[in-house]
Amino acid sequence: MKKHDKTIENFNERLERLKKGKLTLDDFTAEERIELLERNEISQEEFLAHLPKKLQDYWDAISKLLAEKRIFRNIEAAEVLPLNVKGKYPRLNMSRGILMKFKEWGLLETIRIQNHNVYFCALPSFYSLEELLKLVPKEYQKNILELMPERWLKVQELAEMLNINPRFLEEILDAFVEKRWLIKSKSGYRKSVVLEEAGISVESLQGLELVELHNLLIEKQELKGNGTVPQNLVELKEAIQKDIDQKTVKPLRSDVDDDSIRLTFLGEVRFGNQFTDIQLIEWGMKMLRQYMPHYIITSDFIQGDFRGIQVERLRSLTRTGGLYQIETQHKAADILIKELESIAQEKVIYQLSDDDWQVALSRVIIALEQYRNIRKLGATAFWPEEIKRRSGGDYYRLMKIQWEIIQPYMYRIGRSLLNAEETEKVIGDRISELLVIIFILLFEEFNQPIPAKYKKLVDIEALHGDKIDSKRIVTPNPIHLDLPAFDDKKILAQHNIAFSDITQYIDSGFIPESILRHLQASGKKTPYLWVDFHQERFWGTKVFDTFIFNLPGCQNPTLVAEGQIKTFHTKVLSDKAHRQITVRKEPPTPGIVNFEIFKDGRLKIYPLNDKIKSVVEAQKDQPERKDILAYTSDWQLGSITMRPEWGIKFCDYALYTRGGTILILNGDMIQGFHYPRFVSENRPKRLVSVSSQKAFALRILEPLFPAPNLEAIDLLMGNHESEIWGADITGQNNLEFLFFALTELYNQQKKFNALKKYPDIKMWSRIRNPKTAAPGGSTINHPCAARRLSSGFKYVVQHQFYPRGGGRTPLHEQMRWVRNIAKSIADAHILLGGHKHTFWITQVAELIMLQLPGFNDQSAFEFARGLMPESMGCIIEFSNRTGITIELVPIEFLEKYRCISPAYKDIDAQGLLDRPKPGTREYQYGLDSPFIHELEEIIDAEYQEI
Repeated sequence: MKKHDKTIENFNERLERLKKGKLTLDDFTAEERIELLERNEISQEEFLAHLPKKLQDYWDAISKLLAEKRIFRNIEAAEVLPLNVKGKYPRLNMSRGILMKFKEWGLLETIRIQNHNVYFCALPSFYSLEELLKLVPKEYQKNILELMPERWLKVQELAEMLNINPRFLEEILDAFVEKRWLIKSKSGYRKSVVLEEAGISVESLQGLELVELHNLLIEKQELKGNGTVPQNLVELKEAIQKDIDQKTVKPLRSDVDDDSIRLTFLGEVRFGNQFTDIQLIEWGMKMLRQYMPHYIITSDFIQGDFRGIQVERLRSLTRTGGLYQIETQHKAADILIKELESIAQEKVIYQLSDDDWQVALSRVIIALEQYRNIRKLGATAFWPEEIKRRSGGDYYRLMKIQWEIIQPYMYRIGRSLLNAEETEKVIGDRISELLVIIFILLFEEFNQPIPAKYKKLVDIEALHGDKIDSKRIVTPNPIHLDLPAFDDKKILAQHNIAFSDITQYIDSGFIPESILRHLQASGKKTPYLWVDFHQERFWGTKVFDTFIFNLPGCQNPTLVAEGQIKTFHTKVLSDKAHRQITVRKEPPTPGIVNFEIFKDGRLKIYPLNDKIKSVVEAQKDQPERKDILAYTSDWQLGSITMRPEWGIKFCDYALYTRGGTILILNGDMIQGFHYPRFVSENRPKRLVSVSSQKAFALRILEPLFPAPNLEAIDLLMGNHESEIWGADITGQNNLEFLFFALTELYNQQKKFNALKKYPDIKMWSRIRNPKTAAPGGSTINHPCAARRLSSGFKYVVQHQFYPRGGGRTPLHEQMRWVRNIAKSIADAHILLGGHKHTFWITQVAELIMLQLPGFNDQSAFEFARGLMPESMGCIIEFSNRTGITIELVPIEFLEKYRCISPAYKDIDAQGLLDRPKPGTREYQYGLDSPFIHELEEIIDAEYQEI
């Protein structure tokens, strides 16, 4: 046996005796103790306890340096080690050799930091886990974690890969386990779900530590209570008011100071839905370029992909062009918003919708379980009830981030968030963009610099608000737009004023109208214009000083109404279009609505729909033809409610200033005589006989003719003419006096060839309806008028639609009439009605339906029933270039307007058409303007000598 082998055998025998306690370490040489350490037969502590004097001196110097510095470089060790050499470099070389020996013995470990080897103490528990991770660079931590495969890994395997002391490495790995970045078992270590979601990078590790810090902060706040607890009513009031102030929507302020401001409302586009009316949208963009709106207010541009929720709605998604994907839908929305930005003079405002909420909700539900693993970082206790409580808090926090930050951000940048694979292609880290944004928010909260690579991925400016150089405004909140130059009028746009699963599909106007009336009844100041996107129906009215509208969408589900679309099951009601057809029983008519608000009080409504589009497109190569229709009814001359001054001024404005080509007098021009107390009720006006009312009407209307541009005059009886006692028996037409008077007036003009054009004057009562089931049509005696205009449009007018039965509003009566008469009205574009003294508008079955007021004030009949008339005039402009424009002419405009017609110019200039002001004697006694009061005095009061 060789000497070396005998030496090994002898060492092994002595080792066995050491294990049995028959020998101590003192019985071994220094070299033998080193071998025992390297064999892991003794601990580092035992080795250090038996160091030779020289090594002990070295270790004492190193220990003192570690106690002070915690980590050190060779240059620092060379200054404190007791070395018997002189000169800087000899000392450095000797120090390096000593330190490397201690490293070999597992007492020190080196990690390269900023191009220098830095020495750590490798003794167990020298560092706390928290301190160890602060000292070990994030880059080195990343390198360790990147080596973790998708399986359990032993420490020894990983140590060999890193060429590091296994014991020191295990301490680092245990620190990772403490942070929940790794999972530990008997099989070794592996990555946790937290690390898989956050990715492995220096930045993500920093972000995870901030998550931990944030969670601990939240936990501390929850234990102590967030803020000071109010001690009295004053502090309670302040706390509650502070909360409300934080949640109150800040209005946008318009700087437009022109004569008018134009607003476009475009909603319910829902890219991704199979019924998006892209043809109407494309044509609408061309029309809006002519209209040049100042503001375009929009909502609901994406349908969503129904990921994780509402799976049965997947059948309604577009299956081509990738539009079933949320990423493509956001790109499509961005295309449209950019088009709108090129059109709008001021801003394009996008309001998040119910579909945006469903997208946010689906993402949060999916992310909640994953994020909950990250949220547990640093938490000290997780009893079952604590987990349940915190999951609700997590949902609230995540939903707040998703709704208030993420959803607007995606519209601002024109895309959806990237997933981990897509993000990796941009910044090289496999981490979802959502988590990157959460990390960015934490970096900002804790005043830490945002990593440069995150700025490469995320548009920080867009993350926190609308970009300064952009026309685009995105908000999850109701839109408040203040118009200081327009008498401080306010616009309020909400995606959904008040949703109801039932009434939404039955009476879309009832909820917002009822809310508005309650607000006004409580004395609240309500906006000038209040709109609601959600209903996908154009429906509007005026309540006192507020116009309120449901807005149409851009969905056209005609094919499903015709039974041409494949369906999974007809009783699945989650698709909105299907619910409207089956519950409301009304296929939505798509449309885009424009409003023009004038400083003088007028309001123009400019709707665009497919039926209007067909007329305009059919004549796009022809010269422009324009028809201006002046509509009025319900003057009720002879009643104490009459306001003939307003009617005179309206006719002057419509026929002379606006150059009206068609005039409609749609009944109830006189009060008539059809209820017993008529005479006693209306005696202050003295016009208590039907003949005096007719004479009065002629005296104020006839001087307005001949008007310069009139091509047609339509006269239709209202109920106040037709229900005069005995008229139904005798067949008397109590509006015919106007027909004869105007016809004779124009006949006299013809004798002298005085005019360039002479209007077609018709008294509509005996009519023929050619569109009936019977061949040849039907002959009818009923006041209904219809004309096909030179512009290509057709209107139909009656004083009262569906006079028996009725509905909640005049529109319900008109809609019922349309449903009943159906195909025979299909070639019309707009229906006009009066009778109820209030303004209403809707768009159903591609038809615009208008119910218009006249010029009378509140009557006893209306007051007793809590009804409020909304007096105004209406001018409708038909053009084969721009379509249909509805101009509402309110009293505030008419009272300031000065007549220009020859008959009334001087009278009005003298103030004789001005109604008495409060505080005057005339006002006290309820008198009319001087001109009207004089007419009331002399009508039927002149007698002839015989």
